[in-house]
Amino acid sequence: MMKKELLIEIGTEEIPAGFLRPALEALKDRLVTLFGELKIEHSEVKVFGTPRRMTIYIEAVDVKQPDIDEEVLGPPKKVAIDENGNYTKSAIGFATSQNVSIDELKIITKDKKEYIGFNRKKDGEKTATLLSNYLPDLILSLPFPKSMRWASGEIKFVRPIHWILALFGSEVIPFSITGINSSNYTVGHRFMAYNKIIVNSFDEYKKKLTDSFVMIDIDQRIELILREAKKIADEVNGIIDEDMELIETVANLCEYPFPMLGSFDSKFLSLPKEILITTMKKHQKYIPIFNNKGELLPHFIIVSNTMVNNPKTIIDGNSKVIKARFSDAEYYFEKDKKIPLVSRVESLKNVMFQEKLGTYFEKTQRLIELCDFLTSMIDPSLKDKAKRSALLSKADLVTGMVYEFPALQGIIGGELARLQNEDPDVAVAIYEHYLPQSPDDPIPLNPVGRILSLADKVDSLTGFFGLGIMPKGASDPYGLRRMAIGIIRLITEMDVNIDYTQIIRFAYENLKSKLTKGYDEIIKNLIEFIENRFYYQMQLSGYRVDIVESVISTHPVDLCNAKKIIEVMDKESRSELFNDLILGFKRVANITRGMENEKFDVSLFKEEVENKLYNSYLKAKESINKIIEKKLFDEIPVVLANLKPVIDEYFESVLVMDKDEIVKNNRLAFLVALRKVFSELMDFTKIQQ
Repeated sequence: MMKKELLIEIGTEEIPAGFLRPALEALKDRLVTLFGELKIEHSEVKVFGTPRRMTIYIEAVDVKQPDIDEEVLGPPKKVAIDENGNYTKSAIGFATSQNVSIDELKIITKDKKEYIGFNRKKDGEKTATLLSNYLPDLILSLPFPKSMRWASGEIKFVRPIHWILALFGSEVIPFSITGINSSNYTVGHRFMAYNKIIVNSFDEYKKKLTDSFVMIDIDQRIELILREAKKIADEVNGIIDEDMELIETVANLCEYPFPMLGSFDSKFLSLPKEILITTMKKHQKYIPIFNNKGELLPHFIIVSNTMVNNPKTIIDGNSKVIKARFSDAEYYFEKDKKIPLVSRVESLKNVMFQEKLGTYFEKTQRLIELCDFLTSMIDPSLKDKAKRSALLSKADLVTGMVYEFPALQGIIGGELARLQNEDPDVAVAIYEHYLPQSPDDPIPLNPVGRILSLADKVDSLTGFFGLGIMPKGASDPYGLRRMAIGIIRLITEMDVNIDYTQIIRFAYENLKSKLTKGYDEIIKNLIEFIENRFYYQMQLSGYRVDIVESVISTHPVDLCNAKKIIEVMDKESRSELFNDLILGFKRVANITRGMENEKFDVSLFKEEVENKLYNSYLKAKESINKIIEKKLFDEIPVVLANLKPVIDEYFESVLVMDKDEIVKNNRLAFLVALRKVFSELMDFTKIQQ
């Protein structure tokens, strides 16, 4: 079938940097799904984007759907054919209405009933026509954390749409969104080449945009920024901070990046470097530069979206901005140092955490109690430090520094605690307790910080779910998915064997007077939510999906052990003997599916192999209990390997479904007991072979 290339670009006002890549992935997924539903074959789907455009390109797409043979049913046979085998008026009327000859009719059986009907070849629709109909809704369905209305306000999108390029081959796919008609043109860089650019192919599109200072590939912009920034930093004997989240953010703030060197007065290096780094990265999107000892240098990388004849203008402007920022930071930090953190706690009564969940002062009291509870479970020796950390954890929210620089919360609290001679563990815990805030963030290094971080996230997650506030689609304004992943990582990386529902229960008791949902509903939703996040994390880590599912279904609230079992069994699954190893266990699980009675009588065993398997069962039960109790998960394959040949021999020699009902039921009960032993590890029925 003939194929053509497909090129679509949605041109908008500047899209927030963090929204761009997820939107492009959603655009790709939705188009792939649409083509699947329409049965249109295509080659690899590629997406590109800048702050002002989202682009999707496919080199080869079928020009039409495949033709299909369609069965058209008419009236039932008993109505359409008389006793002499002749077509009735009903049959003739059907043929006439369908514009077919009576000779084309035949008997068709469907759902065990007979009808008259015929086969009709249906031509596939043209791809261009289908895209014209479907693209507007597909584009407007893209999920964004925040969208806006403009003009008449009838349509919401991330930012106002200014142009739409839509080509199938060299022809425009006609459609319209918010009064903007699709066309064969794009536009160049807003400041350096703002002109309409007519294109007829993807190669032409890419070349003309490059000539107009638009680099459409995000990864190419990242590569350029890294390459040029390293060269520039080398000129001052420095090394850039390769924070890839920052680099991607900067790449998505420009259409053609131009890195250049900025500097600041070295006197500001007397401030804690975290303040300087956070101000540069979070507020100004500058890339800090360090020496080979990890010490901050008075330089940074600016990534401009505009190339100018005299870079000094941009450099001087940014240097003035950072000087003002650092001067403010210096002023507020010196002022904040004079007031003890503990004396600020009372002021948290005036700072709202969430309208229905109360103030940060109330949250602080809950964190103190949660830390008391958690340390009793994890390490009682940390109780006093954890409670002190909880007391002071939110006090920096009422400092001048955090008021001016919100991204510094926690960092300022930790610095002030250190300067005010709080216990070093307390200071570090305050500093670290917001971690991890992204998948790439480490968890707190300090044990006290880990407990405080876990308490903070569990309190927030329980509170929001208790009010019925849960993420919907791409919308997650309170970062609840991030909190759930943080809880998962804290529990698994701390290597603590705790049931997180106990912590949620404790948090619920502290919060219940403020909540609109009951505990049973909250815990059901939270287990599902955390389980889904855990499943997602394990997938991202590359573990086999079926193994992840089989372990999670057995250990939904035992995250630490679940992760370890997944690691061991995923590694084992890469061996050639894996499928053969689990076959017997799957057979036991399948034959006893839905059965719960495990009371059996050894005296009813009739075959020698039954006693043999019984003895192996006792050993396996003891071994698995020991494995779970002492976390010896690497021994799981050995236990399975020892049990497997005896199970195989059992099924070869024993007829489980014996004619004697008592014998049959006893054998099934024994197999239920055997299933429950290794179900402590995973659900073998979910393993794909």
